Amino acid sequence: MHCRYIPGYLRNIGPKFLEKFYKNFMALPGGVILVSGEGEEISGYIAGYTPADSLFMSLARESRLSLVFSVLFHILLNPGETGELLELARYGGRVKVPGVDGELFFIALEPPARKSGAADQLVEEACKILAEKGAKKIKVSADKENRGPNILLERLGFEPVGEFPFRGRPQNLYVRTAIRNR
Repeated sequence: MHCRYIPGYLRNIGPKFLEKFYKNFMALPGGVILVSGEGEEISGYIAGYTPADSLFMSLARESRLSLVFSVLFHILLNPGETGELLELARYGGRVKVPGVDGELFFIALEPPARKSGAADQLVEEACKILAEKGAKKIKVSADKENRGPNILLERLGFEPVGEFPFRGRPQNLYVRTAIRNR
């Protein structure tokens, strides 16, 4: 699903890398990955992490640097992708928000699951779990030109706090408390 719906560098490295990436992600104490669907059929997923801004360093340690070596090997074979890798590596340091200690990443849904409420459930449950892991405020970004995720985030109580460029496209940055009062 990541390869189909989430653009960018991690997808370019390939499915085997992503399998290793998510396996290590799930082993992190601050990580959360949730899926939606019926039976064996996955229709959506979300990933989140606390503390914010330390995911990639934590993944490098958890994987005993095997993820780093996979990325470096990919760069040797595809030197034209070095810029995108560097932009991804700088992401955490560039998109800091004071007081934010959790982040949602990689929200994806199959087209038939969109507008079914599955995204709302995934976001709310991920925020709840991040709160249980100690997060008080959570950030998430969405491509500024992709209306669906922006509408979803604002409907779920995320407030826009700024914009930043990522992969050559403007991104909206949102923040909300991990557990919101309705």
